Amino acid sequence: IGGLYYYEEQNEQPFFLNNPFEAALDAPVSFALQPTAANPERSTYYQLGSVESTQYAAYGQFDISATENLNITVGLRYSKDEKDGYEEQRIVLYNPATAAALSAGIFGETIPNLSFELVGGPNGPRTRNLSNDWDAVSGKLGFDYVVNEETLVYANLARGYKSGGMRLGGFEGVGNAVSPFVDEETLWSYEAGVKSDLLDNTLRVNAAAFYYDYEDQQAPVTFRDANDVALTDFLNIPESSSYGFEVETTWLATENLELRANYGYLRAEVEKMDPIVDTNFAVSMGTTFVAAPQEVEVEGNSLPKSPRNKLTLAASYLLDTRIGSFTFAGNWSYTSRQYSALFERDLYEIESYAVVGARVVYNTPGETFRAILSVSNLTDEDVSVNGLAVSSLENGFARREDAGAPRVIALELTKSFGAGGRR
Repeated sequence: IGGLYYYEEQNEQPFFLNNPFEAALDAPVSFALQPTAANPERSTYYQLGSVESTQYAAYGQFDISATENLNITVGLRYSKDEKDGYEEQRIVLYNPATAAALSAGIFGETIPNLSFELVGGPNGPRTRNLSNDWDAVSGKLGFDYVVNEETLVYANLARGYKSGGMRLGGFEGVGNAVSPFVDEETLWSYEAGVKSDLLDNTLRVNAAAFYYDYEDQQAPVTFRDANDVALTDFLNIPESSSYGFEVETTWLATENLELRANYGYLRAEVEKMDPIVDTNFAVSMGTTFVAAPQEVEVEGNSLPKSPRNKLTLAASYLLDTRIGSFTFAGNWSYTSRQYSALFERDLYEIESYAVVGARVVYNTPGETFRAILSVSNLTDEDVSVNGLAVSSLENGFARREDAGAPRVIALELTKSFGAGGRR
């Protein structure tokens, strides 16, 4: 297999906060009381980020039947990514009391109904163009060996690549040390496993062990820009790794009863990285809490969204009757504790959780009509799937949590018409 690849995408993301009833926002002035660009939308905050992405690639892959039982796969790919970005930003200050105090302090007299240009100028929003490109060679070397009719063992070595990028709209890197760019991410992947059908093909067991060696992995962190605005950025972790194993089992206990159990174990850690600032965490100074930057050691911490244990148990039973077939199914899944950021603090902890689901499927004889009644999160557990700090210690570390889906009950009806079961 071989080919050439071309991909192009254009994306534009505006964001603004308007106050349409405040006429003073129409014509902001500088702190020298000089007129700046008109503000007809009466925006207090405006940003725009647009990017044009282009990717080129050439690839090839082939299989070699080295012996009757051994197959070798070799693949190679060259990729190049180009990204051209443009950003705008404007911030206008308007608060009647603040504006009056500022004007009195600057000009010695109170001037009502002023709005001040904080970010921008005589020509409107400040603007900037950004451009960068990244390229890499990736590939795969794989071995499949058929031990017998019931067992296959395999091993794969692969190198992966994710292009770099840029954050647009907030003028990242202006007035602080944070770069607007994130470098490309590369990965060496090592995997070996077995696929087998046992007990007269009634028990299927698939197992795999893996080790992922990352260089410059892209990970999210929160920082504060020069205007003390909290932003989310992607930083490169110089060295990190993930390793573990997965086991999937399916057992046909009887002609009608099927049982499944899947388990995954994962260790994903930062191996090498300089301390970084956790700007959501205040520093205690005596009886005063100061939201000052504090560098935190993150080497040895877990990578974001990396639960160590995941377990799923499921069962289904088929009941045939004169009026049709009924399938009763249920599942239980467990996800252990994880963190939403590189910092292993309670503030970012996503607690372990378990959810239960169930469904009943009814098919008429001939399968011309089907009804599915299902319920997810049967016990209506209050599950948090993400935690993000949004305030400092003096505010009690209030945070936003992204909630998982509550109990959802669904009914699906399907009717087939004509020969061949057209629906």
